[in-house]
Amino acid sequence: HRELPDTIRLHVRERFPVAKVKAFSQPGFELAYLLDESGHVMLPFARGQAPAEAVEAEASLPLLIGLPQAPFVVGRAMTDPQVLSALRFLASFEGSTMAGLTDIVSVDIGRPQEIDVQTVLGSRVTFGVRDSDNEFSTQLLHWSAVHQDSASRGRMIGTLDLSVTNHAPLRWLDAAAAPVENPRPVKPKR
Repeated sequence: HRELPDTIRLHVRERFPVAKVKAFSQPGFELAYLLDESGHVMLPFARGQAPAEAVEAEASLPLLIGLPQAPFVVGRAMTDPQVLSALRFLASFEGSTMAGLTDIVSVDIGRPQEIDVQTVLGSRVTFGVRDSDNEFSTQLLHWSAVHQDSASRGRMIGTLDLSVTNHAPLRWLDAAAAPVENPRPVKPKR
């Protein structure tokens, strides 16, 4: 912004990635992009051009799958409503109690009005996309309550469908199939 006669004001807004998408993948070659919370497309750090922690943190971001075929333009925001809903969900998740209990591996947006989340613990949780502003906060509270109840019973969630408003279907995870939790990765910093 230029202010006459002799002032220029710069406003800088740093973008932090919250998800990654694979634009192209073949054995030995992968093309991935990062998305910030508003859907702006960014390039990931290349190995050797950034600290190893930053590269590893970006690699541990949740993977968005089921995206419609859309061109990825670095610096531009994605406009697909399902993508934006998934990014709103990830922002709500980071502010919830569940963020301290598990990490999200992938977010599938392939079905309209639903978001299917896979966690590091092997749970698959389905969320409904609704019109209200606090659409995910209520569902995240329900997930937390089910998680706490299952932990008190010595069980783990296999599948949980929170897109159903009453009597959400729940299937327990077989204890032998439960994955061993790895140490939590560092959150990405740019």
